[in-house]
Amino acid sequence: MKLNRRALRMYMAQAEIYNTAELARATGLHRNQIASLLGGRAQPSVETLGIFCELLNCTPNDILSVVAAERELA
Repeated sequence: MKLNRRALRMYMAQAEIYNTAELARATGLHRNQIASLLGGRAQPSVETLGIFCELLNCTPNDILSVVAAERELA
């Protein structure tokens, strides 16, 4: 699974967080880590999902996408 960039950006905007630098400050994660997650180069850990969901008032299902290869395995 990977982050659904569009959904995450929507929840960020609702929380008045407008860029990755602001998200990094709010979560305590490094800006490069967030950029990798948003770019699909890394998958979020359960801990990272929890941090995002608590901050953005959402659930993991709200901000995750199933990758096509994972759908084929299901």
